[in-house]
Amino acid sequence: MNLENKIIHLIKDNLEDKTKEVTPESHLVNDLDIDSFAKVMLLNDIQDEFDLKINEEELNNVLLVKDIITKISNVYIGA
Repeated sequence: MNLENKIIHLIKDNLEDKTKEVTPESHLVNDLDIDSFAKVMLLNDIQDEFDLKINEEELNNVLLVKDIITKISNVYIGA
């Protein structure tokens, strides 16, 4: 599974409504109803999945799923 699919899968696992479609263009709040608690849970899952330590503030300003994918890819994996 590639990075994009792993992150989408992690996000979907953190959604209350598992029927929502998650795409790179999905807005975390408007489309997926991810609140601050769900963001923290997602952050924990990303850290566990990729064996990373991520500062919570770094993900506070991400709006779209693709923003998370890009940030993880560029900053943490160095892809």
